[in-house]
Amino acid sequence: MGKKIRFYSTCACILLPLLFLCLYARFNLLAFADGEAPYYIWNKEKANTTQDKQYDVIVLGDSTANASYLPAVLSDSCLNLALGGTSPLENYYTLKDWLEHNGSPRVCYVSFSDDHFRRWDIDIFWRRVVYTHRYKPQQELQMFVDAICYHEGRAEFMNQILDIPEFDLGLPNRYMTSIMNARFNQRKEYNLGAMKEIEMREGVYISGWNEYSDDTEISYDSFYVTPLLDTYYRKIIELCRDNEIQVRIIKLPLPKNTVFSAKYRDELYRYYDSLQKEYPEITVDWLNNYEQKYFWDTAHMNYHGSFKLSTEIKEMYPEDFAEDLYSTKRIDALNYYMKQETKVDSLLRWINGKDYTVIVSDGTGEFDAYYHNLVEGESSLKLVENETISINDNNDYLKCFSISGQEGLASIPLFEKAGTFEVHFSDEPIQITAENDLLKVVILDRYNQQQVCSKVFRWDNDQFVLV
Repeated sequence: MGKKIRFYSTCACILLPLLFLCLYARFNLLAFADGEAPYYIWNKEKANTTQDKQYDVIVLGDSTANASYLPAVLSDSCLNLALGGTSPLENYYTLKDWLEHNGSPRVCYVSFSDDHFRRWDIDIFWRRVVYTHRYKPQQELQMFVDAICYHEGRAEFMNQILDIPEFDLGLPNRYMTSIMNARFNQRKEYNLGAMKEIEMREGVYISGWNEYSDDTEISYDSFYVTPLLDTYYRKIIELCRDNEIQVRIIKLPLPKNTVFSAKYRDELYRYYDSLQKEYPEITVDWLNNYEQKYFWDTAHMNYHGSFKLSTEIKEMYPEDFAEDLYSTKRIDALNYYMKQETKVDSLLRWINGKDYTVIVSDGTGEFDAYYHNLVEGESSLKLVENETISINDNNDYLKCFSISGQEGLASIPLFEKAGTFEVHFSDEPIQITAENDLLKVVILDRYNQQQVCSKVFRWDNDQFVLV
């Protein structure tokens, strides 16, 4: 009897820590996974949960689509479910998950880079998709088997098929390295913060403010879609058709130093012509390339590019974005972008058409001409100059802009104290002082009665530069 007790005790001592590790790895991934995992986990939770609102527009695609479509600009009922590194194969199951738990959107925008037509990325499949349990095990198994059957993966990959349940069970051989590198819970706070940010931005997580500046020519010589990815591209269209969802395929702009050969154009037009003949209800648009300043690398738009693209899409298909509600989440996202903005003209574009007020204190003497040149070049800007107040004898002034129909400084208590103006707009007074050779810009959010940001610029080489 004593030997049996010792034997069972030994087994328990071995198995209980193993069980703990498996449960920890399987159900506490955010505590130790790297910085990209939260986005896959958020995507899974969002698509597999019944939402408390109806989304009329869904975006599918890869990282280029995630970086390009901004729901904060497009619509309060727009959701970006595009996921970095994925192809039509994974996105078909994303849409399928969504439709199993939510009502059909009216429109689905679909955009992929050529890389995710030419090949299925098996490294992303294991390192991101399976690692984060993004899809159900049976879906992952189906993807893997289809890839082998369509010769996307080598036949010897079939012996890896049992790796899927190993990940699903959270076995230490799959997660122990990540757990040790993270020292157990050290990444939890960061990853939970990332989840909150992506929820606020309705799915957008790939972008930034850096500007791509390389002028080296990039050539695209051929366009090709593999049989596997072509099959799933069509399955997305057919799933949308079955659910009465309008499909809009957008071939996104690339930097202007990108050149497409005649062969590439011919192959691309031939492919999409055949697609539209088979599915005449879809729309296909190939947008002109943008200047390099709208990208942060050779394919991904920065926030200035995504603002430009989203504005252009909204003008192309206004019927898709008819409602113009501004929920708390949407305003929070807009304020997030403005807080990080580094350019005066872009700050004015972010608030254009929305209930914000801008107060400008100009000590450079350059803002008037700068602003009027900007408005002349962009007829869509609807900012209205409400009031100008002289501050001193140096021609410095406070200038207030807001959208048409909104009152400016006249509706905001303003007090002068020894050359400094106090704007009483929220609980904390905002102090604005004219400074020689500097431009101060204050953005006021009238939805929430709060200051969004205050930025200072200097005039250098015929432009305002953030100080």
